[in-house]
Amino acid sequence: MVTLIENNDKASEEFEMTGTEARLGHEFTGTGDLAVGTVYLEPERTDLTVDGGIPLLMLDQDETAETMLHNGASRYYQDIKATGFDGWEMTVEQC
Repeated sequence: MVTLIENNDKASEEFEMTGTEARLGHEFTGTGDLAVGTVYLEPERTDLTVDGGIPLLMLDQDETAETMLHNGASRYYQDIKATGFDGWEMTVEQC
């Protein structure tokens, strides 16, 4: 299980996914006047500033939810960009 807790931008360490389903749980709280959150799940060594990426999630308000991931076996990392939230928590757990 990989868990990140923060109140602004953060990237995780790389972690292994086995190819079985995984659960992504997220909680973004305390939206201000302008809140924007994006969640990326990228293959290891991907540089979003060079390679670009498509967000897995995009948020503009408080939200607590889960979604299933169907990524192949490999190493990945999470990159979360968040502005205008008091805090957020993100968890990836293999099923």
